[in-house]
Amino acid sequence: MTPSRMPAAAARFIENLGLTTEAEGLSRTAGRLLAYLLLAKEPVTFDEIARDLGVSRGGVSANTRFLESRGILERVPREGERKAGYRLTADPFDHLVTARLARRRRTREVVVEALGALPPGPSPARRRLQDMQRFYEMLIERLESVVTDWRAEQGAPTRPKQ
Repeated sequence: MTPSRMPAAAARFIENLGLTTEAEGLSRTAGRLLAYLLLAKEPVTFDEIARDLGVSRGGVSANTRFLESRGILERVPREGERKAGYRLTADPFDHLVTARLARRRRTREVVVEALGALPPGPSPARRRLQDMQRFYEMLIERLESVVTDWRAEQGAPTRPKQ
């Protein structure tokens, strides 16, 4: 299913998700790969991904490793074949949010550390850092709620990892 043979709606979805993830600071190819795997009926090989998305082997390698490290895709044996296939993990959306949650917690820690290093007393820097800390605390609380709600809906354990 090369891009030219792909249904127009599928090709559009793949390209648009790539552009969306690129706007969020991820690689466009990672977003396209995620979209492609969302549409795939079975695990796809490295070569199929490169061919169907029109991406170099290096691009496929870098982005499959990235998505695998984020818990979004996994490598699995394909029945009757020597080459492994790639597919989405059981719940890639949980992994996306929990990874984001971990990054937001780390940002909050950096801000708290910076606040502790400031000289005592009011200052514009202290006020801005306190605002940032409150913002990240609110964001973390909301993301934890999303994870809890999502897991409850999926019948999974509901407490996000600290």
